[in-house]
Amino acid sequence: MRFVMRLTLVSLGVTTVAASAVQSPGSQADSVLCDRAINQADGALEELVRQLRASTTPEQQARAAFLRGCERWANGRDGPAAAEFEKAARGDATNPVYRFWLGRVYGEQAAGASPLRLPGLAKRIRDNFERAVAMDPDYLDAREGLVEFYLRAPGIAGGSVQKAKQQAGEVAHRSAYRGARISASIARRTKDTASAVRIYEQLAEQFPDSVVSHVDLIALHVAQRQWPAAWRAVERFEAAFPGRPLARYQVGRVASESGERLEQGQQALQTYLALPPRPNEPTHAAAQWRLGMIREKQGDRQSARAHYETALALDAKFVPARDALARLR
Repeated sequence: MRFVMRLTLVSLGVTTVAASAVQSPGSQADSVLCDRAINQADGALEELVRQLRASTTPEQQARAAFLRGCERWANGRDGPAAAEFEKAARGDATNPVYRFWLGRVYGEQAAGASPLRLPGLAKRIRDNFERAVAMDPDYLDAREGLVEFYLRAPGIAGGSVQKAKQQAGEVAHRSAYRGARISASIARRTKDTASAVRIYEQLAEQFPDSVVSHVDLIALHVAQRQWPAAWRAVERFEAAFPGRPLARYQVGRVASESGERLEQGQQALQTYLALPPRPNEPTHAAAQWRLGMIREKQGDRQSARAHYETALALDAKFVPARDALARLR
């Protein structure tokens, strides 16, 4: 059995927030803080973890363990993070947030695990997500976690497209928007591209303020190398969000992938680089990488190399730029 499961529930422009009466506002806020620390590594947890060192009640100690786990994960130590999340789940056995995050960190471990470890990790992922949902049926993040598990795991480990669709239905009963996005993800995973496109287009019409629906539609067309459709989706995005820097990035994205409208893409990315990136939007390292792709397609390998090097100077762990630079050498 071999499957890779790395759950990241922060999508471009949207941070998931579990709106549920079962969870405490504190747990919801801690979950958002944890996501931000892992995805942005901004050090926001350090002071809070220090403040909780003297915790005395079981609930406070569980919270301290959870936040220590977030801090360890943000520092790339998923093993110690799992140990802390386990302490949190034992210390506050009715808190679904801790169970959900324990399942997430096991999913992270599964991404690099040996075949011998995968069956045990798969069971832990599924069990913790299912327990989180049992504790709080309205915890949509946990239901999305189950969808990801069912889609990625092989049948012998509990994977099932039908179960994923059932969870999507449960989410849709509680949130039409999130349910539709999950259904689109299932359609993409099962190679039903036409259904995925239809859902994303409907979302863009029904939820005009949703940046994510537009970006998902662009990404799908890019993945399918459907360039006319990708450009139409970009133009719709620009019309819906005039002046939004992210729209400029999407122009550069499609240009760098398609090899079309290269000068337009270059200008758009330069405009994007002139502004500070918003949280959960592409970094300047990503924009420099895209510029390198454009310059490479224009036949200027020296300039392409310079952009890739700049991307790595901004983010030494940015793998696409590192791979591109290695290809040029």
